[in-house]
Amino acid sequence: MIFDPLSYDFSGSITLVYGGEWLDLDIADGDSDGQIDLHTCVQSEYCTRIKSSERRHGFGLNGSLITNFLSTNDAMLTIGTFTNESRRIAQPGVGSAFLLPYEAITASTSTDDGTVLLDTVADDSRSWSFYPEFDSIFSGTGAALVSRLPDLDRDGTDEFLVNASFGNPPRIYIVASSDLAAMDSSDFATDQQVNLSNSYRHPNSFRIDGYLFNPSSTLTSTLPDSTNGTTRTFLLPLIQENNQSRSLVVDLRQLDAHDRAEGPANGVITSFETDNSGAWEFPRITGLSVCGVDVGQNRVQALASSFFPSPGFPRTYRLELYLFDIRDPTMLDMLDTEHDGTIDLANILSRDIEGVWLVSFSELAIDRDGIRVNCIGDLDGDDLEDIVITLIERDGTNARTQVILLAYADLSRLDQLDGSQDRRVDTSALWPDE
Repeated sequence: MIFDPLSYDFSGSITLVYGGEWLDLDIADGDSDGQIDLHTCVQSEYCTRIKSSERRHGFGLNGSLITNFLSTNDAMLTIGTFTNESRRIAQPGVGSAFLLPYEAITASTSTDDGTVLLDTVADDSRSWSFYPEFDSIFSGTGAALVSRLPDLDRDGTDEFLVNASFGNPPRIYIVASSDLAAMDSSDFATDQQVNLSNSYRHPNSFRIDGYLFNPSSTLTSTLPDSTNGTTRTFLLPLIQENNQSRSLVVDLRQLDAHDRAEGPANGVITSFETDNSGAWEFPRITGLSVCGVDVGQNRVQALASSFFPSPGFPRTYRLELYLFDIRDPTMLDMLDTEHDGTIDLANILSRDIEGVWLVSFSELAIDRDGIRVNCIGDLDGDDLEDIVITLIERDGTNARTQVILLAYADLSRLDQLDGSQDRRVDTSALWPDE
């Protein structure tokens, strides 16, 4: 899937490129040169493009795949948008997220330019449309990022998440597949159009208020991860909106307990207790990502980054990245000397615990404005997720990046570059002359 929310004057589109026909895709434009012209690909029907007809919709902001939907053979695409409007009586609204079955997409009639209209696919009886609970506090925005989650309600279908990050407060909706029919019947009509305001009022669905979610944390990076929900971790990384140096990881299976801890259960969670409750805090961490399960190694890779100014040194930052196995957060909690729901990674590192690494950047952190880290799958065949690190520098409206690909298998060798083996890797040692 190729996402382009800025296409068609910001109406947005996604393009499905069928990977089994690369040679045919290449020659569709008349040249066998290793370059694929997507416009020609769509017109020749080697690719399928879905576009929105809503003005400035930003359809295709992001998306993911859900297979075996509701115990059928349907593959569903979950797609997010940049702008949307709530649905009210006599007001149709503009959808914030969509569940679109692949079979409905291929069955839809294309327009003269080969594209398929979103309205056509959304009108199919197998499609689902979701509308925001609140309109954005910023006119013209209302970004809804979507992500696939593991099967929480044990109905054989993965769940999905809608992240309304521009809300006040930001809101995260956990939408359970087993609740969809009840959600649909709770509004004006049973039409597979759901108001998110009705989503968390059902047993297996929730709304989380006041927390930020990193959508890159749940990007599919391995083939088993894209087709088998049992390989997804139940750990959801969050950052508290009003204290962005407070990162949490929450066990999704314990959401009901957190809901009840705040009083009568209403599906809305505004805080997480970290005392033996399925939630753990990471102090002094400003970014947290959880990768897919490394099935061959029985490991869940986690990436925790910290980005703080260095006192007395303008435009210089302390930039650090921890890599560790988060498969058992309770064990990590015990390793940092105090079993209190707080995981102090610096403390664990000082105790030389196997599998915990610190990546630093020294001179590479000078004049940087941020860091992004992502898992990118197993590139070197060791059954462990490898890492991509993006260092960001901004100059007015311009942004420059430096991208570092870090293979997990190389960490031990990189550790020796400074003459010691202490599970600390300084990436600047890779480029000593810069």
